[in-house]
Amino acid sequence: MHRTYLAYVLTHPSKPDAIQKALGIESSSSFLLQVKNPEQPSAPGAGLIPEKRAKYSEEEKQEAFGGAGGKGAEARKFGPVNPINLMDYDGTELLIIGDQKAVDDTVGDKGRDQGNLIPVSDLWFRLILIIQIP
Repeated sequence: MHRTYLAYVLTHPSKPDAIQKALGIESSSSFLLQVKNPEQPSAPGAGLIPEKRAKYSEEEKQEAFGGAGGKGAEARKFGPVNPINLMDYDGTELLIIGDQKAVDDTVGDKGRDQGNLIPVSDLWFRLILIIQIP
């Protein structure tokens, strides 16, 4: 199964100052991203109501979550952001888990060497990317 990370490296300022420290922004970090299976129930008081959840195709649900189109006991509650077009749907719910590792530790040679880095922005951060690691 693939893992999907969002990673960044701060460039302006180059090192966290008082504002970044107050907000808990490190000089670089990464986050594990997971997409919630819209066929699975949410915890009480969390998530969207079923009518507002993403409407993925049966093939997309099968690929991302397994089971019978994302349903049944064998289906996963969360899956990787793979295919990336799952992010294009209204009602997509994300689970974002902070990672304490440095970006290079997260990406490693496997992510960097296989061309799995997808640049997203180059405005305030030198690098924001989504990393698909098989």
